[in-house]
Amino acid sequence: MLRHATVFLLALLITPAITALAQDKDASPEVQYQQLVNQFRTAQMELSKAYRAAKTPAEQLALRKKMSTIGVDYTPQFMALAKAHLNDPVAVDALSWIVTGASRFGGKEADEALQLLADHHIKNEKLAVICERLRNSSLRGAIGFLETVLEKSPHHDAQGHACYSLAYKLKRSAGNTPANLAKAETLFDRLATDFADVKTRTSTLGTVATSELFEIRNLSIGKPAPEILGHDIDGVEFKLSDYRGQVVVLDFWGHW
Repeated sequence: MLRHATVFLLALLITPAITALAQDKDASPEVQYQQLVNQFRTAQMELSKAYRAAKTPAEQLALRKKMSTIGVDYTPQFMALAKAHLNDPVAVDALSWIVTGASRFGGKEADEALQLLADHHIKNEKLAVICERLRNSSLRGAIGFLETVLEKSPHHDAQGHACYSLAYKLKRSAGNTPANLAKAETLFDRLATDFADVKTRTSTLGTVATSELFEIRNLSIGKPAPEILGHDIDGVEFKLSDYRGQVVVLDFWGHW
């Protein structure tokens, strides 16, 4: 019982502790930002330590929940820092922290952060990273932000990643909004034409665009299946088109 109380007391004490150090108003904006980041990381480590010390599933579940939402306690402070120094480059870092962390721990400030970035820092090259990370985001303001970066950013890489993320999100939403597939295809075409040289973590946006366009134009529901050449279990060569008009089940498998 004592250990149970100790673990939960530690989790509860972490939140108030974050308010002290970052209120150093005499420090530079950069130092204040780093202080907040350091506090957040320290709080994460303390929760991880408490989780490892927990002995019951109930304790672990509560601590996991706290670990997944701990950023909510910090977003107001990052937002306050950004607004206090809105035209300083540190605002981009603070707002980016809010936006890119939203998918992990939530926070109601994320859409406002996107709007502030679009309004005050559209020329900052760091928006390329933000656009890349918004690809799988569910933030309501993401599409509008990506459209703004694509239209107004002076940086080729930022425009390219905005184009890719916007196309990707429209493609994913096509199940509910079929018209979005044609919009996505147009953007992937632009990606291949205008931003093919922009690098991703594993290739280039040109390679990505080629793959995405092939999928849209050949593998979408209702499209004729691409030709497949192979050999059956008896070694006889066949083509998928040999079975046109018949019901065919394709089973893809392999050895890994």
